[in-house]
Amino acid sequence: MKHNILIVDDEENLLESIKDGLKELEQDWDIFTARNGREATRILGERSIDVLVTDLKMPEMDGFQLLTYVSNFYPELPVIVMSAHATDRTLKELEEKNIDFFIGKNFTLETLHSKINSVIERTAFGFVKGINIASFLQLIELEEKTCTLQIRKGKKTATLYFKKGELWDAELDDLKGEKAVMEIIPWKNAIIEIKNRCLKTKKQIDYDLKHLILESLKLQDEKENQNNQD
Repeated sequence: MKHNILIVDDEENLLESIKDGLKELEQDWDIFTARNGREATRILGERSIDVLVTDLKMPEMDGFQLLTYVSNFYPELPVIVMSAHATDRTLKELEEKNIDFFIGKNFTLETLHSKINSVIERTAFGFVKGINIASFLQLIELEEKTCTLQIRKGKKTATLYFKKGELWDAELDDLKGEKAVMEIIPWKNAIIEIKNRCLKTKKQIDYDLKHLILESLKLQDEKENQNNQD
């Protein structure tokens, strides 16, 4: 399967070296290049890019500005940052930007190739049908997975966000957070679509998953008992 990779760096010789080297290592990748963030945004608007690899220190529009742009307009796009000038403060800022990998400028082409491959594998989609939602969410927690789940039942679609096994947020129509989760858990015969990437940067759910599952099922039992009495 073809994948489009965008490499952004203001050092033209390095940029061409990376492009040529990756082409030799991976025949199924199309490599696009940009010399600054502004050129990169233009390419992002013209092409479907699967992985972005960017330097931080660039003219016109630097890497941090590019990361902010990507976060706002392409939140699902995986990002690898390469830099020769990373400080502890820089690394902390990058962590807040939710990037996938950081590599120093002394990397080998084989290392970069491996990191890009890892990102592609992690962002692959999968589907699950007919599984008990509560059990599936507990499995995500147990495996400490980072992912986004889209759960469909009839005409309704809900989205749940996990980071390292923790439930960060949930959305269902106008419902958000815990209220959305409580509504989703009792669904039966739903279709779950999995994307191995969390699209949230801030945790919005305070209660742990076990508590939410127990409370949701308890409320569901109370509703069913009330309907039986009526």
